[in-house]
Amino acid sequence: MRRARLNLDALARFRAQVSHADADVMEPFLVTLNGATDAGDTFSRLLLAPPSPPEDPFTGSATGAMAAYLCIMG
Repeated sequence: MRRARLNLDALARFRAQVSHADADVMEPFLVTLNGATDAGDTFSRLLLAPPSPPEDPFTGSATGAMAAYLCIMG
C-alpha cells in the first residue's frame, strides 16, 4: 500500500471513457483491511492528481465513507 503511486496517464484514459460530468474529480481511494501497524484494523490512502498535492494525508471524509461501508458490509 505504501508503494502505490497514481498513474496519471491511466487516470486520464479512465476519465476520458467515463461519461460523467464529475469525472475530473474522481480520485483513487485505496483501502486494505490490514492496518499500517499492529494497532490498526485498516490502512487507506487517497491519491490526488495535479494541481492538488499528491496525497491527502488525512483522508477524513474518505475514511468516514469507508467506515460506513465496512459497518454495513461487516
